Amino acid sequence: MKQLQEKQVSVAGFYTTEKRDTHGNRIGFNIVTTEGMTAPLAAIKSDGDGTRLPMIGRYAVDVVGFERVALPLMEKMELLSDTFCRALASLLDQRRCALLLTIPVAGRGRPLPVVERIRGHPHALLVTVLDNKSTWWQIDADVGVTF
Repeated sequence: MKQLQEKQVSVAGFYTTEKRDTHGNRIGFNIVTTEGMTAPLAAIKSDGDGTRLPMIGRYAVDVVGFERVALPLMEKMELLSDTFCRALASLLDQRRCALLLTIPVAGRGRPLPVVERIRGHPHALLVTVLDNKSTWWQIDADVGVTF
């Protein structure tokens, strides 16, 4: 997104960053909006923590915090939000804007209805990203949008 903003392409949305402890171990994720707002998305749940948040693997997901800060990266954590899924479905149907989304790879885990809807949408163009360094070049080659 930073590359798009530097080229003065209008963008709105969010991305995730990893939270790491002093030893470099990943302990969670933050969500960062294009407007600069940051909030916790998920963290490793400690045994003594009495909160009852949805779990993805070893991470407790703060769905309410996510909904407060941002409503488009699509992985299992974000897809726990019904509000997000409804908003995304509405955007897909309207076709007023181009959406650049990341979705989980097919065949890994249980299929998610909103992801399958995107994957099968008649106007969806799926690009498999091989590595982060070539992401923008792949999009340019596959979609014809130059960044």
